[in-house]
Amino acid sequence: REHSDHLKHFLVQLARKFPEASYEYIDQHTIVVCYNECACDLVKYGWIESPILCKCSVNNLQQNFEHALGKPVRVELQSSILAEAEKCVFHVVLLE
Repeated sequence: REHSDHLKHFLVQLARKFPEASYEYIDQHTIVVCYNECACDLVKYGWIESPILCKCSVNNLQQNFEHALGKPVRVELQSSILAEAEKCVFHVVLLE
């Protein structure tokens, strides 16, 4: 219970700092992260259009969550704006 409360509080703080994204607590091992627009500057400036770049976002989320939570995570890309989805959706799975 304490772990899930800490995680929920962390997600509330993330949502405050990054209001362009949403962070949904699914269970003690799973978080869903959604971006309503592509967060990559290379895409915003029109330099890149390939969905292969989304692997960068996967790795970025993994590194950020691992550092913030102090534990390994796996990040899975569920959908991508660059692959013609409405939004980018990632599942963050806490490993332990």
